[in-house]
Amino acid sequence: MWKMKCSILILVAFCVGNVYSQKKLNKSRTPVFTSIYLNTSGKLCKQIEEEIFGCKPVGGYRIMSGYHSLLEQMWIETVSGKEVARIPSIEAGQFTRNFGKVEWRLANGKPFALITRFAIFTYEEMDASKDLTNDHSKFPQVMVVKGLTGFEQIDFEIDAKTKDANKKARDLADSNYWKKQ
Repeated sequence: MWKMKCSILILVAFCVGNVYSQKKLNKSRTPVFTSIYLNTSGKLCKQIEEEIFGCKPVGGYRIMSGYHSLLEQMWIETVSGKEVARIPSIEAGQFTRNFGKVEWRLANGKPFALITRFAIFTYEEMDASKDLTNDHSKFPQVMVVKGLTGFEQIDFEIDAKTKDANKKARDLADSNYWKKQ
């Protein structure tokens, strides 16, 4: 009888220890990173009010954009309407245009960052180009990498015209997933 009780206690201790070890292993395991791509001028985004557009939520977040003259501003908000981030960072006298595509970075299916490309230019640069086709690809471009709630340490802008800019932006988001401020 005593041997049986000892065997049961050892078995229980082993199982509890194994479950605890498994939980620690799961926390330290590298997540599976994936992406969801969104075309901001596509059918998943619609005009909400004059010059304000909103897109279908992904994991509790949605992209919003607003236009005023030559300035396009994007922001990320929760589905309840709380603003999480505004992109891109610009200086006085600069204007922006998004290239219409957004990449949500996900870890194990949950969004943690957003990547998008912007042209940033001044009125003088636009006037000097004499291009009325709205082709903003000739202006300086940045890839904005912005973390969502809990991932604010992910906040980067890289030159979008560098080789493999999209991959570099993904790598920045993914490699900073675990880093906390």
